[in-house]
Amino acid sequence: METKEVYAERLKTIIDRIEADPSCWEQSTWHCGATHCLAGHAQIDSGKEPNCDTVRRDARIWLGLTQKRADTLFSSRSTIDDFKRFHSELLSGHIGYDQDGYASDGYNRYDYDRYGYDSDGLNANLQTPWLLLQEQTL
Repeated sequence: METKEVYAERLKTIIDRIEADPSCWEQSTWHCGATHCLAGHAQIDSGKEPNCDTVRRDARIWLGLTQKRADTLFSSRSTIDDFKRFHSELLSGHIGYDQDGYASDGYNRYDYDRYGYDSDGLNANLQTPWLLLQEQTL
């Protein structure tokens, strides 16, 4: 496993590239010719060929992101300022929390979301994955 500094440097390389040439970035599409979203840039930087079927996984692993953080950063609504903010948080080791105690990735310091589920989909009280609960109610 890489260190947070390695992941931060990888993200910074992408941020710098986008700032130097904004035309290489389009957050609403994985890959489109020479234009890529954050995940698309990360996939290419990881040494993988552009592949829309594996881009989220490849980029998430390359940047050392949790699934929830990847969902946030890879969203079509994410901006370069969001990337910079996360980069700063990653380097400082301090993820900002809102007044309710949740970080921008939707989890609290104990790694549970507002509904009591952890990043693996387990409920703190039920210890049953969320998807299994959904299947049981169908």
